[in-house]
Amino acid sequence: MQNKNESIFLTLRTVSYLGNKFLNYSLAFFILEKTGKTLDLAILFAMGVLPEILFNFIGGITGDIFNKKYINISCDFLRAFILLFFIIFVELTNTNFIYSISILKLILSLVGIFVAPAIDGIIPEIISKENLLKFNTKYTIYLDGVDIISPLLAGYLYINFGLYVILIIDLISFIISGILFSFIKLKKSIIDFKIKNENQSFFITKDIFYLTIENFLVSIAIYPILDIYFIHYFTETLNFSDLKYGQYQSFLFFISVLVTILIMKKIEIINKNKIYFFLSCILFLLSFFKVNIIIYSLFFIILDNIGKILKIKFETKLQHISPLNNFAKISSVYWTFTILGMMLGNFLLSSFIDKNLNSNYYIFLSIFLFLIAFLFRKTT
Repeated sequence: MQNKNESIFLTLRTVSYLGNKFLNYSLAFFILEKTGKTLDLAILFAMGVLPEILFNFIGGITGDIFNKKYINISCDFLRAFILLFFIIFVELTNTNFIYSISILKLILSLVGIFVAPAIDGIIPEIISKENLLKFNTKYTIYLDGVDIISPLLAGYLYINFGLYVILIIDLISFIISGILFSFIKLKKSIIDFKIKNENQSFFITKDIFYLTIENFLVSIAIYPILDIYFIHYFTETLNFSDLKYGQYQSFLFFISVLVTILIMKKIEIINKNKIYFFLSCILFLLSFFKVNIIIYSLFFIILDNIGKILKIKFETKLQHISPLNNFAKISSVYWTFTILGMMLGNFLLSSFIDKNLNSNYYIFLSIFLFLIAFLFRKTT
């Protein structure tokens, strides 16, 4: 049953992730095309994650009380309905499209506060502890496959069909995900365990607290570069068209995935503090040299794989040290700080870019990562 559940889960998450990546890339193309400002892009991302920062814990409580499977099914179909309503509403009215997109991101994010903890919480319920690291690695590689094709396809679809088609594709992905979720079967022993332990108090242990703070700081430093910096560099600095950017981004993701497959076999022995020092040194060197597309491409591949390694290590450790009946609540707190870190990092990065202070940003990040390595040198 575990193998069947694993296959269904990986399939539905791949489909859903593909729809979301299509939408996010297309919205980035749309905003940069209309305004050309990375700050506007950061604001749009903030609209999408603000409810998760403020109310994610509510989703965690819900996930630990109710059946996570049915939460995901309900939310998938609800998000599909929201997208359908949005498409019809905008088509029939003269509402400002940029404003409407921001509201859409906000509403989808409100539904998302129930989705993320339920998705994270269901993994330890369908995957045994001894297989978590292997599963998380496989899960990452599946999503990497989406990262390879999504920029290319999103650029092609956006240029040739516009944003409406992307919205419809995202809508369909939610419907497929909801249907597939209905085929996942939870073990009866898991349900019995939750009933017996439903009155156990919620608490954050020292290990969970340190892990959450470390991930928060890493989210400020690493993910904004992947989310904002590279798309700005290729589309605004190098004047890549949306399609050309999508093609090149897909090529970079393909190379990155090949690297990922090679290094993931050694993930257990990779020391995260050495990763911090390594990345800190690279950023420091970048601040003193004029870089070109080749250097940035190599930097992207390195940074993308560093982000994957840290994400897998952090998530697997969280799954191991968290009690099952409180995992959705703990996961909601963990991911709230992750999203908050990404949002703060996005605003910080966009402020440096808009003032043409890229070298200063590299130096700042280099020092920041060095401090992270020092502060968490005793954690594994």
